[in-house]
Amino acid sequence: MTRELYVETSSKHAEEAKFFLIESFHSFHEALGYEFASILFSEIMESIKPSEDDKKKIANINFQEEFTNLTQAEIPEVLTGKTLNSISTAWEQAQILSKTRNHNFGMNHQINLLELLGHLNNFVFFIETLVNRHLLYLVQSNSIDEFRYSRISKEKVMEQLVFIFKEDLSKNNDYLKEIENLYNLYNKTGYYSSEVANTFKPKVSEIIQIWMYSKKLIERFETVENFNEESFSNQLNNQIISFMNKWT
Repeated sequence: MTRELYVETSSKHAEEAKFFLIESFHSFHEALGYEFASILFSEIMESIKPSEDDKKKIANINFQEEFTNLTQAEIPEVLTGKTLNSISTAWEQAQILSKTRNHNFGMNHQINLLELLGHLNNFVFFIETLVNRHLLYLVQSNSIDEFRYSRISKEKVMEQLVFIFKEDLSKNNDYLKEIENLYNLYNKTGYYSSEVANTFKPKVSEIIQIWMYSKKLIERFETVENFNEESFSNQLNNQIISFMNKWT
């Protein structure tokens, strides 16, 4: 590979990794924001004063669990226009407030697998892109030869990481175990079903732990690499801090 092609490919990997990192956390923020909005919606609903007839109908609705149905076409058939407008306004207010307020879900808060789909997909792509770029760096710096690179670059990411850190596995492989946990979560999204979603709900603390060990993994890359850019370990750390300030 020529120096020019290497620089071009590495730059492309960096752009892709940055995109995947931003999108992964954006998806998670959106998911928890939606959940927070439902909590706020329930609180706002308590201040709405519907008609007597509507009170009886509303009493049979669990707004926190069923508020998504309130936008469906059948609602005008059972509620008066005034009450319906109040409910619609309440949901709009809840959405706005969820973006401007922080909420402490707590480290033990369980996350529905469906809420993690967007985050996990993009975060896995983020890790894989940096692994591929690191392998490219190793071959360009003559740390590995073209033959080994051509073979390992076709392997799955866990095999690639074992190859990269083969000399350190006997000392500490905790970060590899957490990356494996990440892929276990990711694989479950590929076989998503209501049964899986109901039985598999990782805690916020478990997701944060995966992030922290992912940061350590990237830092290991960065001790070897020599890229003139804001480090991806720092970019990931900023995303983690932002998430924790918002939701924990």
